Amino acid sequence: MPSAHNWSVSDGRVAAVPGGPRRLPGDNAARERSRVRSLRAAFVDLQRVLPCVPPDTKLSKLDVLVLGEMYAWRLSLIAAT
Repeated sequence: MPSAHNWSVSDGRVAAVPGGPRRLPGDNAARERSRVRSLRAAFVDLQRVLPCVPPDTKLSKLDVLVLGEMYAWRLSLIAAT
């Protein structure tokens, strides 16, 4: 009976993949690390542009988001006048 799987080879590892090429489990971890780094960099960039926060202040992600929202709201008020 023929197999319904294609075979994917990456870095010497072989994985059976139904329907075609597929990422291997290690690829998911690398993609997740990249996503987390990117998200962390975005929070650092946002905190850096907030005028009311000294540069060496440690804030939670929630604090950064709340302060960013308040800053955007105040800028919109200024722009509306």
